[in-house]
Amino acid sequence: MTPSQLPESITFLLGPPARPDERANFNRYQAELGRPAEERDQAFCSFYEKLMDGYLSSLVKGNCADGSPSLVEQLFEMVLGVPIRIRSHFVGIAFWRRLWIRNLHFQWDDLLTPTGPLPALSGDDVKDLAAAIGYSLKLDWVLAQRAYPDPVSHPVPRVRVHRARPGSGGK
Repeated sequence: MTPSQLPESITFLLGPPARPDERANFNRYQAELGRPAEERDQAFCSFYEKLMDGYLSSLVKGNCADGSPSLVEQLFEMVLGVPIRIRSHFVGIAFWRRLWIRNLHFQWDDLLTPTGPLPALSGDDVKDLAAAIGYSLKLDWVLAQRAYPDPVSHPVPRVRVHRARPGSGGK
């Protein structure tokens, strides 16, 4: 497999919480974001965003001083059958189908196995990872998206275009 066939990154869009008590805060957050900025409960929104960012980052980084794998690294290993170390990640927010949802984003080069970079994953592996993350975090759903290199940025062979001469009927 050539390096150009590997994704540049993988992003997990994290759906709403499945538990009713957590869902209530999620719904309140969505309602606040739907209001004009000057009418929002900024303290609640800021608190909820910091809480979610800190929670998700701790799941990826782990809180283990002994170097044991984080929860997300354990999920990768469980699904793929090989230990994974995550060098860095990004916790973001995305607007998807009228919802503001959190996402976990990983550059492919930052997902390391003991033998080097993570190889390409099958579609089933990606679905299994999304399912394991969703189940572990008790979410309604998780959507995984892989981003591949832009084909336009790669050299494209020149193709000679033949234009029909006026009056030749396109021949």
